[in-house]
Amino acid sequence: MLFCCFDGHGGKEVAVFAQDNFTKIFQEQAEFKSQDFGKALEKTFLALDDKVKKEDYAMDTGSTSCVIFFTK
Repeated sequence: MLFCCFDGHGGKEVAVFAQDNFTKIFQEQAEFKSQDFGKALEKTFLALDDKVKKEDYAMDTGSTSCVIFFTK
């Protein structure tokens, strides 16, 4: 189970981008597939940051986040 809360600051655009893309990017990580979930989460945040900074609105807005992942 994955629970995410993204709180935009300076606007909602980055939070919405994170909402729309976080899970997909997380599940694409090789570490996710090998069940190294901590590393997968770390790489997901870095990949998400790389993707969102290409958006025009990312110069004036951002987002904080709280993410919880439960697994067996």
